[in-house]
Amino acid sequence: MKAGTRPAYRPRFGLRPRFLLFLALLLGIAVVSTSMFLSWTARRSILQQTAADGILLANVLARSAEYADLIGNDVEHELGKQMLVEATMAAHLVAIGERARMTPAEINAHLRQIAASTVLGEIWITDETGFARYRTREDVPFTFGPDPALQPQAHAFYPLLTGEKQSVVQEARTREIDGHVFKYAAVAGIDRPRIVQVGYDATFLNELRSRIGVARLVDELVASGHLVAIRVVDRNLLTLAFRAVPGAGLEAASLPEVEKALVRRAVDEGRTITMPEATRLAVAAPIFGMQNSTRVGVGATLVDLPTDDLLDVMRRQAWVAVAAAAALLLLAVAAAAILARRITGPVVRLTDAAAAVETETCQPADLDDLARRRDELGELARVFQRMAEGVILRERRFREQLRELRVDIDEARTAKQVAEITETDYFKELRSKADALRGRHREQQS
Repeated sequence: MKAGTRPAYRPRFGLRPRFLLFLALLLGIAVVSTSMFLSWTARRSILQQTAADGILLANVLARSAEYADLIGNDVEHELGKQMLVEATMAAHLVAIGERARMTPAEINAHLRQIAASTVLGEIWITDETGFARYRTREDVPFTFGPDPALQPQAHAFYPLLTGEKQSVVQEARTREIDGHVFKYAAVAGIDRPRIVQVGYDATFLNELRSRIGVARLVDELVASGHLVAIRVVDRNLLTLAFRAVPGAGLEAASLPEVEKALVRRAVDEGRTITMPEATRLAVAAPIFGMQNSTRVGVGATLVDLPTDDLLDVMRRQAWVAVAAAAALLLLAVAAAAILARRITGPVVRLTDAAAAVETETCQPADLDDLARRRDELGELARVFQRMAEGVILRERRFREQLRELRVDIDEARTAKQVAEITETDYFKELRSKADALRGRHREQQS
């Protein structure tokens, strides 16, 4: 290294590492943020889809419960009309039998034969006092009375004796004589005041409701394994149907307070409401019914959907996304390293060339391959070559001028030193003596 020059500056953390670190950090932030955003959107989409499925299922169950109840009521209503026909026929049969002077035993025998050969369960036909003189059950003597406290079911038919009503159809209910559920319908007598009543065992109505009702659907849906629990309640939160998977921690007799509040809101507001919990999603949908020609909420369906399995799937997907993101990040870092080398490599070469100019060792021809590039770095290399060549040329000219200046300075210094010598008295005296000696020498030769 020549005197007066200083070594080129070499940073401890150069451009290429910094550029590579910046690109890696930028790509890492992009990949991580994208993965987090995709995971969040996927989780939100899955939960929203689960909530939508729960809302749809709860609404279907609510409508099923509503229509199942309507179907059961319609069947019972049509059965009641058919029973009135049968009671009317029985009234005519008794009137004809009495006019034909048939004995009560003969009439009862015909009635028992009718009950035994048809689906008709019982026939009760009274006299004017309300005593069941003709009946299919001879072992149960019964007299109809007007007191609802004594006869909660049978008192409703007493107005047929007084002429206040001509027919009565009663809903299926528990009768007081034996506790069985029966449906009764009756008409007034044809020839005299009497009650002509026919009855059906209501077991088939319950079986019909169980087959077409929501309870069976609840069992089937929960048994499929895709639900935690389904509960159908009335407006008073009395459970009408319930099924839960084993180990769910839910019971038919107890409704958690949070779910009670959810059901109350659904019934009062008349809309479907969702509520996420720790490991499941609860959805309550109102069940509507008709009261005084007005459609009102009469109950609700409560569906509990599992979310832990979905969250496990999402967690596994998140780990897969993290692994994919890590692989993508490694590829991105490798691509960034190649890009950094392609971008910072020429910059480093130009930096070394600038340092070589400073140490007077620069060879512009070393940058010919870089100068052939068609981008900004190639333009920079070409400009640098021209600048370096100009600097080198000026340096050479300066050195030549410096050498010439040094020669002129040496000659001037010599002349000055000679002038200083010749101007002294001693030199002048020597010159006078030399001139005198040269003059005597010429005289002697002449």
